[in-house]
Amino acid sequence: MNLTDQIKKASLVGAFFYAIFIPVALAECVMPSNADASRLHGVTDGDTIKLTGGTKVRLLGINTPELGRGARKEQPLARESTKALQALLTDVIFLVDGDKPQDRYGRRLSHVFNESGRSAEEQLIAQGLGFFIGSDRQTGMADCLREAENQARKAKLGLWREPYWLPMDVASDALRAGFVVLKGRIDRVEHTRAAVWIETRGNVVLRVDRSELQRFPDSWWKSLSDREFIIKGWLVDRKGRQGPHKRWLMRLMYPDMMVPLD
Repeated sequence: MNLTDQIKKASLVGAFFYAIFIPVALAECVMPSNADASRLHGVTDGDTIKLTGGTKVRLLGINTPELGRGARKEQPLARESTKALQALLTDVIFLVDGDKPQDRYGRRLSHVFNESGRSAEEQLIAQGLGFFIGSDRQTGMADCLREAENQARKAKLGLWREPYWLPMDVASDALRAGFVVLKGRIDRVEHTRAAVWIETRGNVVLRVDRSELQRFPDSWWKSLSDREFIIKGWLVDRKGRQGPHKRWLMRLMYPDMMVPLD
């Protein structure tokens, strides 16, 4: 039986078991019909895999804790997210690409499904082992992944109860570079030729590049005033080179990097 036949069989059998065993709350992330069948070589960490042939794939729309490598310390729940992804994926997997073919490291950006049609991102997020960053509109995955994170956050699962990952106030003196979860309110929005800048009521400024504004609808901008948000993303320390501006910078690529709390 060749790979194509195996994939067709896996899809039919997997769809049956998926419908029976996956919890109702997670039944919305349906694998699109245009998913690209591939063979898995191995799992690098909770959000990165390698295909047979050498292509590296970064799971689209999710961020998981980093494993320790070299001088870099391992982040809490990194091993758990990696093991969860290893348990979910088998030899045959399916990929759905977003609107950008690669990230800045040359890795393919794709939503990943196992041979039973289960979304890897959804399973990790629902267990509190990954943060939802955002999904390209064309994939149709944003609503189900957003709901998976909402349920995990309310239930305080995994990352949402681990002290290291609890939201820090945007005015906190304990802010750190790298991926963080923040909490705070928006002060004002300023427009420049290259970007839109969102000033928080703390020492953090958020940047949306003009090239990515199409992902942010008008309704999202109108929702910023007088609300508290959880903000998820990569914080950059500009100490000593920020001039009159705020020390901490975070780039927003998707609206779902900010979650309203009230």
